[in-house]
Amino acid sequence: MVLATVLAVGSAAGRQPATGARPPSAELLPQSFDNPGWTQLQPQPWSRVVYVSSRQGTDSNSGLSPLEPKATLRAGYEMMRSGHPDWLVLKRGDEWNESFPTWVKGGSSETEMMVIGSYGEGPRPVLNTGSGQGFLSVAEPDALAHLALMDLHFRADRASGTSLDSGVTFLNKWSNVLIENCKIEGFRNNIVIESLNSRPSNIRVRRCVVVDAFTVFWNAQGIYTGSVDGCLIEECVFDHNGWRRGVPGANATIFNHNMYLHGSCTGMVTRGNITARAGATGISQRCAGISENNLVLQNPTGIYLGEGQFVGGSRHAVRNNVVLDARDIDSTNARGFGIWIGGVRHVEVYGNVVAHQRSGSDNVTAINLASDSRSVLMSRNIVYDWTIGSTGLGISAELQRCTGIRITDNVLVQPRGGFLIGYIPNPGTEMGRVFGRNRHATSNPAPHQVYWGTSYEDWEASGYEAYASYGQVEFRDPERDIASYMTSLGLTPTLEAFLARAREQERTNWDPRFTADAVATYIRDGFGVGTRGCAGDFNEDGLVNAIDLVAFQNAAAASDPRADLDLDGAITLTDFALMQGLVAAGCP
Repeated sequence: MVLATVLAVGSAAGRQPATGARPPSAELLPQSFDNPGWTQLQPQPWSRVVYVSSRQGTDSNSGLSPLEPKATLRAGYEMMRSGHPDWLVLKRGDEWNESFPTWVKGGSSETEMMVIGSYGEGPRPVLNTGSGQGFLSVAEPDALAHLALMDLHFRADRASGTSLDSGVTFLNKWSNVLIENCKIEGFRNNIVIESLNSRPSNIRVRRCVVVDAFTVFWNAQGIYTGSVDGCLIEECVFDHNGWRRGVPGANATIFNHNMYLHGSCTGMVTRGNITARAGATGISQRCAGISENNLVLQNPTGIYLGEGQFVGGSRHAVRNNVVLDARDIDSTNARGFGIWIGGVRHVEVYGNVVAHQRSGSDNVTAINLASDSRSVLMSRNIVYDWTIGSTGLGISAELQRCTGIRITDNVLVQPRGGFLIGYIPNPGTEMGRVFGRNRHATSNPAPHQVYWGTSYEDWEASGYEAYASYGQVEFRDPERDIASYMTSLGLTPTLEAFLARAREQERTNWDPRFTADAVATYIRDGFGVGTRGCAGDFNEDGLVNAIDLVAFQNAAAASDPRADLDLDGAITLTDFALMQGLVAAGCP
């Protein structure tokens, strides 16, 4: 990593550049110009850069040089000017036994953000907050904007599970907030972004390590968002939030999650995260939105999109996630859900790999579509070995009060036994065919192949699916999992060892081997696939354009069943109109 020469001694007033020679002993602000994926921020010539060191500083120092740092967080905060692109930087390797004062200052614009970060070399600065909060900012009564919180380690070092305080909290009308490269651990809720009387917007949480949230009385989350407009959670590590072994009362429950993203939010995107061993759900995205390219490991429910009411408005997607294994919540709440979709409109579920269920003991279903959904396309997913004995289920479709559902071009393989499809039709409603062109294989004997008492022959005779195929499906190396991935790296082949390394991720110590992308690529390669395109990407080249219309026309001319989009057994003008609509809409 290169440390950029970006030391700036800010002027106390106005936008005047700092003057004077740079001190020869000046330490540098860590930047990552040679390491892609990080947000690049630098002080402006008119920024004030305030240095704080618990070991070398004193509050009587100027704070304007790494040679004269302040000592306390409060002293540093008091030097920051609201509405300016000032920087408050804490010395790496230092620790504080205090929290920030309640923060009510922001930057000047999207390109001139106020920054709270670090300087020097070594591990992130550590804030030991006891059982209290780490960082609290309330935009009240005035709106606040343009703040970056970076490179800090918030640790609830004396938490007993009885405190209500959170690690990092932004409330009310905050906009353009970046939380990047922070490690936050051990609070009741590690991150909270919420509206009390006005809505936050444009929030980004990137490359953070968010672990071990717990409580003995209430609910606990890795991150909770409520009434937020526009939120990106990207390339973070969420592990073991919502419960703590060995602490009486700090149990996993149905209410505790790695991510709980409330149905009141809009514009939610979860992308490229590792989410593992949650109390109940790896990603509980009740507001729908986009969930893509995540690595989801041993959660009772991997991804939950939607809720028991319609999430309307824009289009949504669950795409190209890799879900491995599940787990019971506790001895009375058995689980085994990979992806759960319900109460949503205009959703595409595609390109996901859901595989290797070992730890859940009941309700074992790879992909579940619940009732009260509209316009859901589920395609190009792979379900492999998602079972418990002979009764795990590949795809469950509960279609009461549903319309516009299509489940096509999926591969469902249960090599150790297990069912393929659970289907509850929508009574009294003409939906047309729901299933088409799926490939099925299970080692269950007839008649318990598709479901209890339903063989391949029974399913085909029912007319529920068009163009289905049955029998063995050949993959390159479908048994790949976290253990084999670690073995390929020459490391201890356990989930615990992998997550221990993922928890060490940091700007100055970034290891691409322990990212969601690296593992997901390895798993997909075992199935001979990459990331997949949406329904409009007919030729799967990653684009949706006129070339897809040409590919569709060629398929139709060749009587290719893929061109029968409405699954009525014939390729007609209706299918051409459907394809034109898919191309016009593009991917979610």
